[in-house]
Amino acid sequence: MIRFFGSGSTSVTAKKLGRTYTGVELNEDYCIWAEKRLALADQCPDIQGYAGGVFWERNTAGAQQAARQNIRPECSGPS
Repeated sequence: MIRFFGSGSTSVTAKKLGRTYTGVELNEDYCIWAEKRLALADQCPDIQGYAGGVFWERNTAGAQQAARQNIRPECSGPS
């Protein structure tokens, strides 16, 4: 359970990993943003910083590019 749901970063990652999640957020604006992000997660299941079954550290773009050979161009934006 995510008590401070915010814009949904944790829930988006959970959804992309196939995990269940429950979030609580009092601010209606954040709820709307989270719903939009969760809807986009269906379109692009990639996770920023996660490639080839590995969570990569920051500043490893070169190593990530070498490891990713089948990345979909429509999923190259932020998650």
